[in-house]
Amino acid sequence: SVSNNAGNQLTNNLVIPTQVTYNGKTYTVTHVGNSGFYEETNIVSLTLPNTIKEIGYKAFAHCTNLSDLTISSDIDIITIDNQAFYGCTNLKNITFNGDIETLGDQTFFGCSSLTSVNFFGTVNTIGNQAFYECYNLTSINFYQTTPPSLNLRKITDEANFSKIIF
Repeated sequence: SVSNNAGNQLTNNLVIPTQVTYNGKTYTVTHVGNSGFYEETNIVSLTLPNTIKEIGYKAFAHCTNLSDLTISSDIDIITIDNQAFYGCTNLKNITFNGDIETLGDQTFFGCSSLTSVNFFGTVNTIGNQAFYECYNLTSINFYQTTPPSLNLRKITDEANFSKIIF
């Protein structure tokens, strides 16, 4: 698990490594810890390694300067936990190129600048209120043959939301 629990000042472009060394032992990074980068307002862009399998609860919540999120095709994530990107008010576009097992409840709640979400890989489950209070979101695009498990009335609450495309 990786996080910024040392209170270090982060740069604009956060690159999470594939491995870290602690007390002389090398570990593969597979998890971003719960609240690991909570309220890190210096983060503008985020690069995840292909070893990541889980993004924890509120891992990047309130990273208000994060503007674009792209998950590369060589990353297959098991879980993006509840509220992982909650309140990232500057987040405009999200592109998932890899597969996702579960996108948790309120994952992108309050991402008020978000306009589009594209799932080029497969996603199996999208949690309740995943895109609530995303006032500028107009479309969620799925490029997969089997639709994910979701409740359309519970993933977004916005009147201007116009389409989900499969």
